[in-house]
Amino acid sequence: MADTARRAAYQLRAVSRPTPPWKISDVLDFEFLLAGDDALPAEELRERDRAIFVEKIAPTLSQESADDRRAVLRAWVAERRRRATDELPGEQFITGWQTLLTLAVLGGLLLGGGLTMQLLRYSGAEPLNALVFLASTLGPQWLLIFAALLFWIERRTTRFLTDWRPLRALLAGLVALFGAGARRLHGESRVRLQAAIGRLAGKSEIYGSMATWPLLVVTQIFAVSFNVAILAMLLAQLPARELRFGWQTTWGAPEQVARVVGVLAAPWAWAPNSHPSTQEVFDTKYAPGQAHKTLPGAAMRAWWPFLFYAVACYGLVVRVAFLILAAVKMRRSLAALTFNHADANALWRRLSGPSVTTQPTGNLQVPEVTNVPPIHSGVAGDCLALVADEVAQPVQEMAAELASRFRWRLGETLPVKIDNRRACADQLARLRETAPSLAGVVITIPAARDPIVAIALFIREVISAAGAKPEVLILLLADKSQTETALRVKYWRDLLAIHRLHVGLETLCHK
Repeated sequence: MADTARRAAYQLRAVSRPTPPWKISDVLDFEFLLAGDDALPAEELRERDRAIFVEKIAPTLSQESADDRRAVLRAWVAERRRRATDELPGEQFITGWQTLLTLAVLGGLLLGGGLTMQLLRYSGAEPLNALVFLASTLGPQWLLIFAALLFWIERRTTRFLTDWRPLRALLAGLVALFGAGARRLHGESRVRLQAAIGRLAGKSEIYGSMATWPLLVVTQIFAVSFNVAILAMLLAQLPARELRFGWQTTWGAPEQVARVVGVLAAPWAWAPNSHPSTQEVFDTKYAPGQAHKTLPGAAMRAWWPFLFYAVACYGLVVRVAFLILAAVKMRRSLAALTFNHADANALWRRLSGPSVTTQPTGNLQVPEVTNVPPIHSGVAGDCLALVADEVAQPVQEMAAELASRFRWRLGETLPVKIDNRRACADQLARLRETAPSLAGVVITIPAARDPIVAIALFIREVISAAGAKPEVLILLLADKSQTETALRVKYWRDLLAIHRLHVGLETLCHK
């Protein structure tokens, strides 16, 4: 009953606003739903998504958002959520995320409070060591910050530690922390969530650092809670007992210690009792085993405001700043998503659903589509076709399909040996020359052809030659009499996923 109510609330949030911003849970659901559509026939997908747009999405969109791909695709996710009968990975992610944030807060409070209680415990007659307190509470935090900074510099320069096994194990362990929040999910839901996250990881070139910032948010929430617990415990001890601090002679000469204390206290020099005076630093120096009764009480009490300010400034404020930075970066990374990769482009075309008409002369006419988001700005673009040398498909039939589905006008058709990229140097050179003026590049391959590594290498060369502007699409040519077309398509999708080739994949069945 509780799960049903939670799922209903989740779906209600998804459709309650016309164009809500994208969240990580939305992206997970988006990729998961697209992956699930791979097993459905192309015609069924086109009919379903076109109906969703016409009946559910278009009436809710304003004139401005009708041209916004992000708004349209976000509305598609909301409608698919409403129709879902099982939990989607986005809902499972929210459950795990909330659990992980709770664990981060509780862990930070417990660790910070426990450490502070241990540091404020008197050992014998000696006063509390102020410099040990400072080093124990702030030292590890700043060591981690410097280590992260060095790692960030190394990643952008030498990348020497990319394959360092201890580091990879550490990163894997940090990612596995999310599993603590997902363990409350049952087995099938957990597998779905892992599959969706894995799909995003396979598209790291598309989604960039979107997975990095949530992890940083969690660690900074832990650190903020850690520092809050230290400050709270320090203040809580004041009414109960008198905190007497000093410092041992092993830390250096009194002049040096007083100078360091003054420099550290510079950011809050305006605050009352900002730091012990030079004389108070001199007076609170003690040797190991020396009783605190031999030191001036006022001088020992002058240390705790400085320690409080130091943890607040160099611990809490710094961590809050990092938390705000991570949250802003995470939101900006989501706002920067354009959803123009192959799978999103295929969905975009299904939603807009242009059709093709043929004049008696046989000339193709791409109609103007109204009240639907345009796929390309302006008129339909030209495309170049790289046709496998064993293809006997009529060019006119392929041109009609490209105009109907993609609003592309077929221009040049170049025969290629798709399993020998070195034999296609002239065709690739021609592609590089014409790519800036193209809307798409089509690689036509018989569906019965086995997907092998050599073909994957050829596709990679095509992607490189095409550059960033045109969309690269693989068009599998299948005979309508073939019964294993869906299985062949799966094989080709597996090849693209294994080699991380972010290109479109469509089928064209002919008689």
